[in-house]
Amino acid sequence: MAMLLLEKFPELVDWEVHILATDINYQALRQAREGVYGERSLRSTEADYRERYFIPVGDRFVMAPEVRNLVQFSHLNLQTGLYPSGYNGTSDVDLLFCRNVMIYFRQETNRKIIERFSRCLRPDGFLFLGQAETLQNLSTQFSSVHCQGGFYYRLLSAPLPLPES
Repeated sequence: MAMLLLEKFPELVDWEVHILATDINYQALRQAREGVYGERSLRSTEADYRERYFIPVGDRFVMAPEVRNLVQFSHLNLQTGLYPSGYNGTSDVDLLFCRNVMIYFRQETNRKIIERFSRCLRPDGFLFLGQAETLQNLSTQFSSVHCQGGFYYRLLSAPLPLPES
């Protein structure tokens, strides 16, 4: 995400950008914080990105500081964690990515998570889910936005009226 922003938005240096990356797995967070990757981990990373944003050190690749400085890593359990919260950076969010996580939960748990996500986002904020994930039967607080063969969700600034029975 940080590399893509640096690549596509050179004016980024004048923006206030905060990327919060969360996970429930402490080991995954530690590895991400270190920003050190082997050849196999970068096998699908484009060559220009590898050259621009990674520093070769022996047989490893270290994430460039300008990328690492954009990202804060934090533990978050989507079922029991504290969010939204200004304390941990999970409130007033413009874009929220939760990819390939909801497939592991039951529908009622997903409904609760999506409700909390809706409170994390700014009005008209955007939610991106995994390709196999949908908000169908989970929430009416978002509209889907179709773009180049894919889709994402936009938080409605005003709640939708309840369907008539």
